[in-house]
Amino acid sequence: MTAVARPISGNQLDKLGRRLAQPGPISDEDYELLSRVADAYQTVADKVEQRLRDLGFHATTRVKTTGTLVDKLRRSPQLSLKNIHDVAGARIVIDEGRREQDQVVERIMRAFESCPRQPERIDRREMPSHGYRAVHVI
Repeated sequence: MTAVARPISGNQLDKLGRRLAQPGPISDEDYELLSRVADAYQTVADKVEQRLRDLGFHATTRVKTTGTLVDKLRRSPQLSLKNIHDVAGARIVIDEGRREQDQVVERIMRAFESCPRQPERIDRREMPSHGYRAVHVI
């Protein structure tokens, strides 16, 4: 899968995140920039969904809304916008046992190993976070 260029640089993304984390109204320009960033993530989510469909999986995808991103930044002002890993996501539900789930995770990891950033596995089945138990491939 080819990389999707960020609509703004990492430095600009950090600055945007810091501005969004501040209390008060958000400028139209910052909303426009955040919308462009969300659109880039949507492009990636669409490519991920197609790759998963090619593997035979039905995935649901979503990109966090601008309001949700702003809320998250304001709750955790030390958080950097470029380091939020769940701006976009795809979900696959595997109703079979753990062994089958692990096999699916390995297939997905292999399917994305040629990406610019190597896939990373986080297994929340072992250590749930806020009651959330799933395997994440980032």
